[in-house]
Amino acid sequence: MPAQAPSRPLRLPVLLDQQFWFLGHDIRHTDGNALQRFGFVRWGSPTPGGTSCYVYALTGNPPLEAVVCWGFGAYCGPVHFPALTSGGGGIAAAPRAESAAEDRPGGGGCASHRLGEGGVLLPRHASSARLTDRPLALPLHQLGQLPRARTARCSSEHERVHRGIAVVAELFARYEAWAPSVLGEHYRLRTLADLPRHKRKRFDCSADLRAHWESWRC
Repeated sequence: MPAQAPSRPLRLPVLLDQQFWFLGHDIRHTDGNALQRFGFVRWGSPTPGGTSCYVYALTGNPPLEAVVCWGFGAYCGPVHFPALTSGGGGIAAAPRAESAAEDRPGGGGCASHRLGEGGVLLPRHASSARLTDRPLALPLHQLGQLPRARTARCSSEHERVHRGIAVVAELFARYEAWAPSVLGEHYRLRTLADLPRHKRKRFDCSADLRAHWESWRC
């Protein structure tokens, strides 16, 4: 059942910031990393200055498409794994959507949207989504390793951005529908208690982001 629409949907940059604030707590949950339990594959950074990379595969056959999350934002679109083909990087295997889709709490994956050669980047603290000029090479652990990205310039590019946002919104809406029953009814409210003062004025203090994400799905 869809969540009740919020009276004032959060702007996308604020919604992303709050979602990633929650995810930063969810990965440290006492019962285990919630993102991995939901179906994301995690790669820890090999260097102290990097951030972990979380990948949720949307398609199982090449070209692989995925939603990728870091502390600095999210990406939706085609990905590839040069470390796998070169024998480097120490990665055991790429995430495969078809092998685990039925077992994941999130279900069989989001509706797949082909986004072209590049993908859609949603920086956590930027005002708008951007298009990358090529697929994402994984694993990637630092902001400076991202491919070049720019804002949409024409109607077809705006449509690509819209589709990418819709896929991310659908995934996070399902995650937010799943999380309360697993993390605990009051867990998210406790994470909001740790908010810096400047974020409290912007975030939705009800801690229910599902409805906000559903408003961005269409």
